[in-house]
Amino acid sequence: MWSNEALMALHVQAMFTCTDKGALLTVNEPWDGSRPAPLLFVGIPEGSPPLCWERADLPASLVAAARSLTEQEPLPVSALEKLLGKPLAAERERCFYRPAGKAPLLHGSPEGSCVELTPERLRSYTLGEFSWLEEELPAASPCFAFCVGKEVVAVCRSVRKGSAHEAGVETAPAYRRKGIGSLLVTAWANAVEQSGNIPLYSALESNAASLSCAKKGGFLPYGQGISFYEAL
Repeated sequence: MWSNEALMALHVQAMFTCTDKGALLTVNEPWDGSRPAPLLFVGIPEGSPPLCWERADLPASLVAAARSLTEQEPLPVSALEKLLGKPLAAERERCFYRPAGKAPLLHGSPEGSCVELTPERLRSYTLGEFSWLEEELPAASPCFAFCVGKEVVAVCRSVRKGSAHEAGVETAPAYRRKGIGSLLVTAWANAVEQSGNIPLYSALESNAASLSCAKKGGFLPYGQGISFYEAL
């Protein structure tokens, strides 16, 4: 059984590349590793004090002060902005994990089927708006697709990897709100679990559909995450 604090640390390891000392470097995208990590990431595990990770280029003189501020509730964003000397934009997400052996029993959809995609199998399907899978695979494996005939209309794959895998779900507009996402997330999580890793899922607090997908897929909340970027 993983503690909420440990799950938050696994989330950070999957989402970002880090230095040996744990400072953030970039967003962990194997197909594009150039996007800088947030200046600060504040993880708030359920039932525990906040945890803070800072980007590696943040001056050491500010790190302790920033961490001290992030321990306050509510978070003093204006004080952080004053400390860092720049306006901040905050992305707030809710974080979930699926406990081992807790796959939900979901009914399939009569409209299509759920299949695992590999680089070798891609040519057997019509990708349409999901043509970017050719670039993402195999780095984003395991990857499951919902297909109507041979047309891919939704996918769930590992978009960030560490000791845990983070899910990434995309659904064509015409097929949203049909329960397809939870089917794919369940199949994906089963494969991640079978590979010996932990399936994680995070979604912006404003994305009600994505939050619902996580819950229907048997995922349980373990905390919240707030990424602070320099405002443009």
